[in-house]
Amino acid sequence: MRVTAANLAFLAFACVLVGAGKPGGSRGDKTRAGEKTKTSGKGKAGGKADDKTDEKPADKPPVEPTPGDSKAIRVAVLELGTLGMSMGSTMAWWLAALDPRIKVCVDICCLTDYEALIAAGGLDGHGIYYYVPSLLKHFSTSQINALIAPRPHLSLAGELDPLTPPAGLERIDRELRPVYAALGASEAWQLRRYASGHQETPAMRAAVLAFLEKWL
Repeated sequence: MRVTAANLAFLAFACVLVGAGKPGGSRGDKTRAGEKTKTSGKGKAGGKADDKTDEKPADKPPVEPTPGDSKAIRVAVLELGTLGMSMGSTMAWWLAALDPRIKVCVDICCLTDYEALIAAGGLDGHGIYYYVPSLLKHFSTSQINALIAPRPHLSLAGELDPLTPPAGLERIDRELRPVYAALGASEAWQLRRYASGHQETPAMRAAVLAFLEKWL
């Protein structure tokens, strides 16, 4: 399949997240301590997010196109992948890990190993929206991403990005390689690192398009 603007369709989300701010913007020691406690589950902090809606999804009747209606749009989803930058990157690999219908995953500048982030003192680079309470008592970033295997997964990171410490990237790569190899899909996992910060570069964009052309 030739990946061009003509045959790629993107459904984009721009989410306003509680506590979101610019990378590297400090919010103080109290915030950092709270996020560390919630993520590691080693304290009284924690809790859960409440999802309150006025009506259940099941209460809404499905929308069906009317036969003969010129405004009806029918879309045949042949292949489905996730692609994101920064928080969108994290959403991309979380969704791919949890939903086997995702065929390809591409994450840009946010494959964060939480233990490495804690060690580097970088928790304040993310907001409270980024951390799952008590996650590290059960799973690591590598273990979550291993759920994507053997499906193709491209991760792009900047060596100067404080949100993805190099030690964490190396750990994830070291742990995912044997997972993919054991499933006969060594080429399907790729981690590429660039001499850049928290940004998508032209070289990254070229790598993304080449990966999608090969696997999607």
